[in-house]
Amino acid sequence: MKDLKIKTTIDISQAAYAGTGVGNFTKSLAISLCKYGKKINWQFFYSTFRNPLPKELLSTIKKYPNYKLPFPPTLLEFLWNSLRFPPADTIAKNTHWWISSDWTEPPVKKAKKATIIHDLAFLRFPETIHPKILKVQKRRISLVIKETDLVITDSLTTKNDLKELVKKPQTKEILGVSGFEVERFLNVPIITIYPGVEITKPPKKSQIMKRLRIQPKKYLLTVGKLEPRKNLKRLITAFAASKLAKEFKLVIVGPKGWGENLKPQKNVVLAGFVNDKDLAFLYKNASALVFPSLWEGFGYPLLEAGLHRLSIICSDIKIFKEITRGHAFFFNPKNEKHIKQALEKAIENREVLQKNAQNFYSIAKRFTWASYVKNLEKALLEFL
Repeated sequence: MKDLKIKTTIDISQAAYAGTGVGNFTKSLAISLCKYGKKINWQFFYSTFRNPLPKELLSTIKKYPNYKLPFPPTLLEFLWNSLRFPPADTIAKNTHWWISSDWTEPPVKKAKKATIIHDLAFLRFPETIHPKILKVQKRRISLVIKETDLVITDSLTTKNDLKELVKKPQTKEILGVSGFEVERFLNVPIITIYPGVEITKPPKKSQIMKRLRIQPKKYLLTVGKLEPRKNLKRLITAFAASKLAKEFKLVIVGPKGWGENLKPQKNVVLAGFVNDKDLAFLYKNASALVFPSLWEGFGYPLLEAGLHRLSIICSDIKIFKEITRGHAFFFNPKNEKHIKQALEKAIENREVLQKNAQNFYSIAKRFTWASYVKNLEKALLEFL
């Protein structure tokens, strides 16, 4: 490894939460920094207690400087977001940049701070966020506004949303920030770097379809953590009322979150958490991906579906239109009748569905981790 002058420490604690968007993002980013990082000396910090980091990640970063605290996330959040102690750059000494996690915003003595903001659902749809997470995210973003030196967003939608929201009087009141602090923040560089997406090659055989009692091309797939903003109850109701329910099944893949007590019903399969190989097999054999979220900061399942050449039926929210470039069937996620009509129309128009899939595949291929790391290092060097 080259002896580079610029040191950057990134908090990868969130990688411990497999099956979540932020967890998968953090794991992939850390591995990619080791693989593609060329201009910066990378260092890794993580705090874990009950949930260990993935073995693949630990094996990859072991050749790099590592800093570990055996603290549960609640304790570290309290120390850094509330007590404001200890400074992060007294743990990872001589670091030039500290990139914070999605959970904590620590104080620093000399280092500059960067943060990656995935979405602002906690401000747009607070009723869909767990009260504990909502409280932490408000506290963290208020510290970002007051202290950070660089913000990286996953999309132009989130970047524009951030600029719009921080100016609103009600946002200042909710976050407890002053007009002066907001003005400071609006002069902070906010850049967009699209995350990379890598998919697992589908195995030739899998028991997952037998276990779920589904047939190839006879099911619609949806992927994501089970929580209110994923809008699954409306999707289930719309699917059950559609003509498709007689011939197809709706397969819902994702770990349990909070506030979404879905019950098994006819032709709706709750698959729970599925490993990467089985998920790849499900993508390969589905008729389409359905993504009904009320709000997202990005949307990995869209790109995963795209790389599997799977057609997409999704919410007509800004981020999904930004990612797909319009190569999907869209519906109003708050209108069950409109969701039902979109599902039926998409399946009836298979030629258009397939054309969208092929067009989007060429777009999805551009979202690479090599590009993400290159642009991240460029930004860190430019704004140091």
